Amino acid sequence: MTTQGDAEPFKIHRPFFCVKKIGQNSCHACDTNLLTVTLTANVPMTGAGTIVTISNLLGAEWSTGNVSLVTGPNQLDQHMSFSAGAGYGNTPGEAHWDNFAKTLTLHVIKDIECSTEIQFGFSLENPSCEQDAPSVSVAASHVGLSASLFQSNAVGIGIAAEPMDHDLK
Repeated sequence: MTTQGDAEPFKIHRPFFCVKKIGQNSCHACDTNLLTVTLTANVPMTGAGTIVTISNLLGAEWSTGNVSLVTGPNQLDQHMSFSAGAGYGNTPGEAHWDNFAKTLTLHVIKDIECSTEIQFGFSLENPSCEQDAPSVSVAASHVGLSASLFQSNAVGIGIAAEPMDHDLK
């Protein structure tokens, strides 16, 4: 996506997700629902500190704790680029689910180059009653490879929460 003035010297965009899709495999009450996520960022996400947060998964139920991620439709095992926590001893292919906040937190453990499409899935339980689709959001902190992005006064230290698009495939 280009805008007026993009070709001017040193015009730099803020970090953002170029692609941010989420889809599901079940719309039935009380069903275990496989949610599939596709993300592409315009900046690298480093295995040395980037955290991706998917929030506003209202109605979903699962015990608070680690959840298993599965490979996405592209079958590239990109789910193994994440863990439920930072540092050693965390299992690749997991994320942390907070059932109270209805938030999934993924710590990047393998560097992801900018413009790389990442796909993964995870399962939660659907609510027991009908509901409209909530506006699910995605954000990321500590993105990019420049040390200045990690300074507390730096502009653009992360990707602000934005609504995800519904994957209608």
